[in-house]
Amino acid sequence: MAVELRWNPLYSVGNDTLDEQHKKLLKLCVEATICMESSATIEEFERFHAILTQMISYAAEHFETEEALLKEHGYPQLAEHQEEHQEYIGQLTELLMRASEDITDRGALKQCLWTWWSRHILESDMKYSEFIWKNNERG
Repeated sequence: MAVELRWNPLYSVGNDTLDEQHKKLLKLCVEATICMESSATIEEFERFHAILTQMISYAAEHFETEEALLKEHGYPQLAEHQEEHQEYIGQLTELLMRASEDITDRGALKQCLWTWWSRHILESDMKYSEFIWKNNERG
């Protein structure tokens, strides 16, 4: 599935709370990408740093919500899903530290954001969505 830079109903996992959180994460990915492509002024650097900080904080909040839902539904791949979450937080934290030193590889960051979006949100999260919907149909 090709990634759009705006929300597409095909991205829905079937849970309003998680979908709203995914929309916000997508918006932050887009804002970071736009910020990376703009001129390298001090204001843009500070804005970029703020977006990354917000993304780490919001991703952690989202992961907590998502993991609680997966645990509640007995999702069998919860441990693997949690590992993906920790890996992403680690990548963002590393990129934020680099941004603080002004040595951010913008290409690597863009790839990190969009690879995570396409692989995690559009693949891994779709797996739990299928699992939850199938379990709800049975129950």
